[in-house]
Amino acid sequence: MAGNTTHAAAESNLDIQMSARATNNLTTTESPIVAGEAAKISFNITGKYDDGAVSGLHPGAWIRPRLAGQPDCKDAVRNYLTVGPNSSRDIDLNSYSFITLNEDNSVGVMDPRLNLASANLLALRKLESPVTDWHLNQTTGEIFLSQPKSRQLGIVSALNGNVLATIALPVAPKKIVAIDNDNLLWIAGQQALMIVDTDTRQLLQTVPLKSNAILLALSSERERLWAYSPDDGELIAVDTVSLVTLWRRKVPRQLSDIAYSAHADRLYFGSHDQQTITTLYPGRDTEITTVALQGVPEKIHITPDGHWLIALDTAQKQLIIIDTAINQVIHYLLFEHEFDQLVFSEQFAYLHHTTSARVSLINLNSLSDSEPPALIEVSFGVTPPGKQSADLPMIVPLPEGGAVIVNNPADKTLFLYMEDGMLAPTNAFKVYTAAPLAVLIHDKSFAETRPGQYETVTMVPRPGDYELVFYLSSPLTVACMPLQVEGSGTAVAEVFKSSVDAIKLAPSSYKAGEPAEVKIRLITNSYVANTDVQMLFFKPGSNWQRRISARANHKMEVSAPITFPEQGQYLLGIQSDSLKFGLKQNTMQTLEVTR
Repeated sequence: MAGNTTHAAAESNLDIQMSARATNNLTTTESPIVAGEAAKISFNITGKYDDGAVSGLHPGAWIRPRLAGQPDCKDAVRNYLTVGPNSSRDIDLNSYSFITLNEDNSVGVMDPRLNLASANLLALRKLESPVTDWHLNQTTGEIFLSQPKSRQLGIVSALNGNVLATIALPVAPKKIVAIDNDNLLWIAGQQALMIVDTDTRQLLQTVPLKSNAILLALSSERERLWAYSPDDGELIAVDTVSLVTLWRRKVPRQLSDIAYSAHADRLYFGSHDQQTITTLYPGRDTEITTVALQGVPEKIHITPDGHWLIALDTAQKQLIIIDTAINQVIHYLLFEHEFDQLVFSEQFAYLHHTTSARVSLINLNSLSDSEPPALIEVSFGVTPPGKQSADLPMIVPLPEGGAVIVNNPADKTLFLYMEDGMLAPTNAFKVYTAAPLAVLIHDKSFAETRPGQYETVTMVPRPGDYELVFYLSSPLTVACMPLQVEGSGTAVAEVFKSSVDAIKLAPSSYKAGEPAEVKIRLITNSYVANTDVQMLFFKPGSNWQRRISARANHKMEVSAPITFPEQGQYLLGIQSDSLKFGLKQNTMQTLEVTR
């Protein structure tokens, strides 16, 4: 079967065509859905009588196995909307997941809907090379990793953490910037600017430069990119459509940061040691001017509307706010605690502190030339996060806006904060991995890719006959469509080793504070000599965890010495790269520890 295509009979005045197929970077070739591999689900929605595309809709959908005696389509939607889908059986296409990059160089996939007591970790994948930057393509569900040590761009699935591919690069990559609906990645590397096509996974072009730490800035319409080489002071402008270098010029050397303001149509540069900001109109021969400050602008940021520049003077623990329309300093804001990052949502600027678990919020609508801006502080955990070695955002806005996720690696917790005036987080999600260095949010809901066309990418873990349940609240539309998922080969084996039967826990008793040995046997048809096994122990509701590396014998038996600190329930997860056996929520085994 070359894909799944069905016209749905709906009771509203809409005609809905569903298409489901395996996808490799969103190619248009029809192919069957295979269990454990990425699949693109599409709805083409038109008027039933005029065939016109219907835009601006927000469809909901779920995938459920076809079972005898199950509720009909309308009852299924009613159940989904009231009590939610069955997390062990149904696939929710209206949700999002958290992707964490962890201190031990692993990538974790978390489902925030799962009960914390049973762990919300869906998958955990160890990477072979450290990561300095990453970018998530929301359309394909692919994460691109800058890995300078191995001189490559890694590609990991946001659906299950699997490594999909690697792209060899001529120089070590560092910073990543995405352009043109994520189809092109611009990568600042050592003495070169590299352009990668994410569809073909090919290196398109390399622009030579003379610095090991190239800084990048984008125009508001994303049609221009500027690359600055601090070592020799060279600034270049590149047309991001034609990929042509427009001009090269010299500016002062050893500037610390670069940003562009569309409001002023100017480029701005920070400084490591000078109390000035350097600025110029983008052009080959335009005049270079400076703005005098009472502080050193080590990092600079432009607000989303382009009107305000906010500079971080970390040495004096102050923010410097500049009106880009007149290039004058308007406010100096002093803080008690040290900080390292500034992140924008549509409504706030979030200042991330390192010596306090608090985050300072500046209301962007309150920025003006006269009054100081409105400022509040919110606590996210109890332990100061400290300064992180990786320069990756610790705060990420939710895709729908109105909320952010704040990462506190010291507490191993992700906090959800709603921008509705509350002075505390709305929810907290424990991270059962090594400390998270950064977090991404993978929005798995449907996006309108062109008028009347709504798409998302998902993964069905098991082969078989399914139904795609479609729902629109306005106009009220409910439909069910058959969906066939094939299964064979390594992709299915990789997914289905994570059934509960795959791990057999040897009977034993465990007492708090006493050395013990945990023994397991892997039930698998794929014997691999000298199999590597990672055993992850953790206690839900606490920060305690232990990771133990072991080897399985010829009977696929593994044992690990462990001392549990206190009584209660503990969880044990297993990972084996040689068996392609990923850590997943439904493989977890429960251990009862007594006094």
